Amino acid sequence: MRIQLKNLGITDNCDINLNNITVICGENNSGKTYITYAIYGFLMYWKQEYMLPISKKTIKNLLYNGAVVIDIEFYLRYANEIIKNACKKFFKYIPTVFATKDINFMKAVFCAEVDSLKDYYDYGEYHIVVGSKEKELFNIRKEKNSKEIQATLLVQQDKVEIPFFVIKKIVSDALKKIIFSKIVNDPFIVSSERTGISIFRNDLDIIRNKVLDFILRNKNTNSFLSLLNDEDFYYALPIKNNIEFNRSLSNIMNRDSFVSKRYKKILKKFYDIVGGGYAVDKDGSLYFIPRNQKRKLSLGQSSSSVRALVDMYFYVKHVAQKDDILIIDEPELNLHPQNQRRLARFLVALSNIGIKILITTHSDYILKEINTLIQFYVRDQRVRKIAKDEGYNSYEFLNFKKINIYMTQRKDGEKFSLNAANITKHGIEVKTFDEVIDDMNRIQDLILWG
Repeated sequence: MRIQLKNLGITDNCDINLNNITVICGENNSGKTYITYAIYGFLMYWKQEYMLPISKKTIKNLLYNGAVVIDIEFYLRYANEIIKNACKKFFKYIPTVFATKDINFMKAVFCAEVDSLKDYYDYGEYHIVVGSKEKELFNIRKEKNSKEIQATLLVQQDKVEIPFFVIKKIVSDALKKIIFSKIVNDPFIVSSERTGISIFRNDLDIIRNKVLDFILRNKNTNSFLSLLNDEDFYYALPIKNNIEFNRSLSNIMNRDSFVSKRYKKILKKFYDIVGGGYAVDKDGSLYFIPRNQKRKLSLGQSSSSVRALVDMYFYVKHVAQKDDILIIDEPELNLHPQNQRRLARFLVALSNIGIKILITTHSDYILKEINTLIQFYVRDQRVRKIAKDEGYNSYEFLNFKKINIYMTQRKDGEKFSLNAANITKHGIEVKTFDEVIDDMNRIQDLILWG
């Protein structure tokens, strides 16, 4: 999916093509986080709010006749128009993503488009039953290699009252999953505020309880509205969702992601990075358990790297699904250079099994490790022997066509744009870090040799 952003914060104009791995690097305060927040915001809007165009006739047939067949061909043909329409509707939600005023985004532009969706359409089987444990309401099915979706009402219409818009939302969500999931991915974000969120998660719950107490004690509606309208009361959407994810850890502990079920070797790589695992007690307290030890450490007793990796651990182990996109702001945060290299290998491995990766980074270690993984992809016996001798696995090798790297570049004044790095089978050309390293080496040479 190609995304164009204009006048977003200090980002003047940038085009970005989301690949299996997408990296944005550059100096501080150059708009990287703004870009990732905007992309995350759109993907969340698409997932939770946007409804595909579905005719009233289709919904009525399902509601009153009990069944309907939906032709997928229409959505494949007009995929770009549908996504562009979603972008237009998303525009009014942009201030909510950043938890700021509308006036800051009056001239902002967010536009997304795709190549022919037929190249990404999943011809596999799909089946979902919608309802509760007590009562099943809908059966939605697509047979393998079919371009038709069959939706069936499982209860008599006069036995249950289902609002029209609810049915439309259910059908729309199923269509998005079946048709668009490989190109408009379900996002999970790990924000740069993650270390604070993980350690202060209980304090954030205390704040929430204070708000509830405020509501109960104050009958004056205006005073509560003033609290809600206070800008300090809100967080940007990625931070807010990270907080909610931390609060829900005890609820997801019993779930297994597709990584846990099918790729235990890859998951073990993450244990090597963090140096152990995590546990959540019945009371919701979060602990770190160092490898080969029985003792449990609170996050306050644990290292900053342990706190930085909490969200990623629980997402990959318990939540991740194929065709997701994992967005990480500064994955190198609090990590030793060796662990930065390991994390780069881990992220590439995830991308090779079907999770897209979008990161912002300042880390030369991460980029150079990715560069090595690209070079290992070459089918050369000498190079492959080096990879084996150095402990690399084939599932960590990276096809250079599966990664895009962008560098922020200052334009006139304080605005920034994005430039794509040149990537070949021989590796990556990124000047952002090379220039800094060359300058440091120059000064060292002056000191040593005059």
